[in-house]
Amino acid sequence: MSKKIDYREIFFYLLSGVNTTFVNYTVYYICRLTFGIPIVPSNILAFIVSVCVAFIVNKVVVYRKLDFKLNVIAKEFTSFISLRIVSMVIDTGMLYILADLLGFNELYVKIAGSIVVTVLNYIFGKFITFRKD
Repeated sequence: MSKKIDYREIFFYLLSGVNTTFVNYTVYYICRLTFGIPIVPSNILAFIVSVCVAFIVNKVVVYRKLDFKLNVIAKEFTSFISLRIVSMVIDTGMLYILADLLGFNELYVKIAGSIVVTVLNYIFGKFITFRKD
């Protein structure tokens, strides 16, 4: 039996991903260009801010999980953060190795990392954090 593809969910995930990426890049480049903060701390701060935005948007808009009991939110948020930390480690590792150590263009590496992380985060959200019971 094949499952029907939920194009609405994918559309809103991609739209929220654009929003989250915008928040991430804005915080990252404010840290880098305005305050001169090094790559890794800038990326971690950008991650923290964008993940908080992403949790709310993913829960409510993308996956339509409208149960707001404290224990449900705590479980979902813990799962969401844990899996996003995995994504952050991959993204930050790519930046550190490819941009910092090997000298590849920082923007191109950041974009490549965003693509990898977007795919991983969709899989994590759909099949782990906000899976349908």
